[in-house]
Amino acid sequence: MAFTARQVIQTAQATLQDAGAVRWVLPELLNYLNAGTREIALQKPTATSVTTTMNLVSGTKQTLPEGYHRLLGAIQNVGNGRVIKPIMREILDQHMPGWHSNTTLPFNGTVQHIIDDMFDTSVFYVCPGNDGTGEIEVIMSRLPAPIPAPSSPMDIESYTADVMVPDIYENCLVDYVCYRAFSKDIAVAGAAQRAQAHYQLFQQSLGIKTQVDMAQNVDTPKSRFSQ
Repeated sequence: MAFTARQVIQTAQATLQDAGAVRWVLPELLNYLNAGTREIALQKPTATSVTTTMNLVSGTKQTLPEGYHRLLGAIQNVGNGRVIKPIMREILDQHMPGWHSNTTLPFNGTVQHIIDDMFDTSVFYVCPGNDGTGEIEVIMSRLPAPIPAPSSPMDIESYTADVMVPDIYENCLVDYVCYRAFSKDIAVAGAAQRAQAHYQLFQQSLGIKTQVDMAQNVDTPKSRFSQ
């Protein structure tokens, strides 16, 4: 069951002891909430993962569609159902130095291997290079779209929009909003420490979730696509 922006903001207000939105107005807290959802996606890409299909362009280099920031895995070629296996670029570079070339390895519509880019998460590579007709099923991490300000931005009851991350991250977002709010009062005695405490709780919650994921998948082969 989804949770709403109002739920996060009201819980944060109780911690901030500002239920009347005097020190931190509601649009400001909404901005913090939106920043928090993006931070979760960046630090824990699987939190916003979706399985979808992607049309490929000609060549080995492929770019993620707008709104996505990381490829987490590739499943199969749409049409013939052939599975796609990840491979390290170093292996291809060593055994087939010309694998980017259509002359060395003719391009076609079926992907055999997928290669990630450790330095640019917005792109990945396919082998053999695609002829521009390929379509593959992939798992990607999506950047949550910002929740827009409601028509009555000063009325907490109007913040009914769902937050587009799983329910288990609701507490994370409360801590993130509090962290940003207390950071605003950095010159006030104790505010810096409270801001740091909430940010640590935010990171800890994400870390605990990561450890649970790893514990449940100890027999699963790891790759650089894994998070």
